[in-house]
Amino acid sequence: MKRERATTLVEDMLRRLDEGTDWPLTLVDEVYLFGSYARGAT
Repeated sequence: MKRERATTLVEDMLRRLDEGTDWPLTLVDEVYLFGSYARGAT
């Protein structure tokens, strides 16, 4: 997956978590990023 697409998906998920309205996202307590994305590598 390209970094741009991953960023879009993560931002959308975080926005929906903040809103607290979309099940099953209301069940999420933590989100972990790993690998090159977490390191900030391209």
